[in-house]
Amino acid sequence: MSKASEEAQKQLDRIVALGYPDVADMSAAAFRSLARPLIRALEDCGDEAGLGTQILLVPTRELVSPESLIARTSINRMAGFTTMPPRDIASQQACWEGLQQKVFSVFSSDHCPFRYDDPQGKLAPKGRTSFRWVPNGIPGVATRLPILFSEGVVKGRIDLNSFVAFSATNHAKIYGLYPRKGTIAVGSDADIALWDPKRKVTIRHGLIHDGADYTPYEGLEVTGWPVLTMVRGKVVVEDGTLVGGKEHGTYLPRSKPPGAATIP
Repeated sequence: MSKASEEAQKQLDRIVALGYPDVADMSAAAFRSLARPLIRALEDCGDEAGLGTQILLVPTRELVSPESLIARTSINRMAGFTTMPPRDIASQQACWEGLQQKVFSVFSSDHCPFRYDDPQGKLAPKGRTSFRWVPNGIPGVATRLPILFSEGVVKGRIDLNSFVAFSATNHAKIYGLYPRKGTIAVGSDADIALWDPKRKVTIRHGLIHDGADYTPYEGLEVTGWPVLTMVRGKVVVEDGTLVGGKEHGTYLPRSKPPGAATIP
């Protein structure tokens, strides 16, 4: 192990040694001073030992600065950020360029959630002793589109048509559902999400309908939020409230997407 890797391990051990003290009221500045030596050490060694995968968050994961989220999180909640692989600012910029240049076709989330305050989740008995044993993964599917819209469309990184392509049209094409899905046109299903492009929302777990008990994006302010969702012309969600029923679902037969290989 190189000296840079040894320094990274030293800084990681320093944080792990703190365990989960009750420091929920730690200021952002104090937390940054705690985390930055590790971040710098990981940058110096290029994370050759894979140490950063144990504590750093990669939001929706690749497009938002991990420091901006870590800075708002106290040590006793850091297990909720355990995921892989971490992306530095340069890598995040490369991901944005990949979207802008259409290198990437779709935008999604691996959505690998574990409950936080649960002995089978992030705070498993072994996870309380070391970040190495904290279950790896974070919830992200519910917040992915608001973050993409806010960080992408609102900040001028991508246009609105690209947002629709990355979140709907290209998925439908890949899965052989286009043009029934993925577009608004005569003969297509009226699956429509209406967005308020100027609505500012601070992400809280209470806004999210999932089985997890936290969101790693807690406190992140986004601009732009879905206000109504229609499935085949019927309103199913209105202003965050489910108003549709299960009986509205239907089986979707798929065709072979263009360019797909045929297996003899």
